[in-house]
Amino acid sequence: MNPLEPLRNLGLLDARVPRYTSYPPANHFAGGVTAGTLADWLESVPENKDISLYVHVPYCRNLCWFCACRTQGTATDRPLVPYLATLKAELDLVSRHLPEGVRLGHIHLGGGTPTILPPEMLADLCESIRAFRPWSESTEFSVEIDPTEIDAARIGVLADYGMTRASIGVQDFDPVVQEAIGRRQPYDLTRDVTDMLR
Repeated sequence: MNPLEPLRNLGLLDARVPRYTSYPPANHFAGGVTAGTLADWLESVPENKDISLYVHVPYCRNLCWFCACRTQGTATDRPLVPYLATLKAELDLVSRHLPEGVRLGHIHLGGGTPTILPPEMLADLCESIRAFRPWSESTEFSVEIDPTEIDAARIGVLADYGMTRASIGVQDFDPVVQEAIGRRQPYDLTRDVTDMLR
């Protein structure tokens, strides 16, 4: 029997649902949502609340063929400069609308490939996140790391800013599968990066 058959029989393969990484999900987007609406939502966050912050870096050196995330390829750092400036402006704008006492309980840098940022740009982003809101005593700071786009300098920046968890994307170590999905990531390289993160 096909292993997908039970899921198909339950209708799970036919369900039209939003991506779990999108919040609010796309089916909540509407023309009536304005900057004022968003400001009202932010201002209604309870004081002294620990919130979660997701920062999206939508760039990769190479696009994986299986990926459904909003990302684009770039061979240079040129598009990263204005994007980082926009992220910092957005952090400042959002922070101004949050009530006093709101703290960061969870931070996640995702993408794309957040570690595409050179060390100085990564430090600049982390500094802006550090200034965005106070961190709670137990803030979790996770980062998606592509082993083909990381080095000791960038790991050092993330460690200096309190990274508590690294998410290392591994789809498969079989070279044939890697070639088929456009994600060449040798086992030895992944192991070496994992060792650097310890």
